[in-house]
Amino acid sequence: MATATDHATSVRGFAFRVSALSVSGTPLTGTAGAIWVGGQFINVTFEPINEAGEDVANKAADGSLCQILKTPDILKYYNTSIELCNPEPELIVLLAGGSTFSNGSAGAAVTGFQSLQAGALSTSGIGYGVGLEVWSGAYVNGRPATTNPYWRHIFPLNTLTLSGSRVIQNGFIATVLSGFCFGNPAFAPGGGTPNTAIPTDKPYQADRIGTLPTILNGFTL
Repeated sequence: MATATDHATSVRGFAFRVSALSVSGTPLTGTAGAIWVGGQFINVTFEPINEAGEDVANKAADGSLCQILKTPDILKYYNTSIELCNPEPELIVLLAGGSTFSNGSAGAAVTGFQSLQAGALSTSGIGYGVGLEVWSGAYVNGRPATTNPYWRHIFPLNTLTLSGSRVIQNGFIATVLSGFCFGNPAFAPGGGTPNTAIPTDKPYQADRIGTLPTILNGFTL
């Protein structure tokens, strides 16, 4: 007999991982500056975008409808966005393109960010998009679940750009990146070999998991 579900809901966000992808869609696990693991985000938003189904009707001679057809909407892709706590130059470049620089000597820490050139195409994930994984809490009756206390949400192929207004004011500056997501069967959550137990050929998938990744707020390499 299958184990009964505990009906856990998703509450709060604890960690995220951004993986630059190769041309084949696999994470660039052995490439410096290609995978970032952090916890400093405000939210991740995702929304299914559908193509409206057909709505066809014919009228009889007396004005009534004698033929009616309505087909379901069709999923096209997901819109995705992530809002960061801090304007991290290297993370912004990984997510949406642009470039970083240092105002110190050669080899000094990155201090600055420069946007894409006007008219240039997005270079999200070094040109082939990014895989995004987000961990949230799995709660049952207001408490963390006793088994697999996290949800892992997987968006396997995102193309993102900086979006929204950024205001310099008596308050925090927003850093929002948004775009769209498709399925990517070559994506392997966390790197390595694609896990057939967690298929990634759809724009969005989620599964329960027992642990969080090590939060570096930086690159893994």
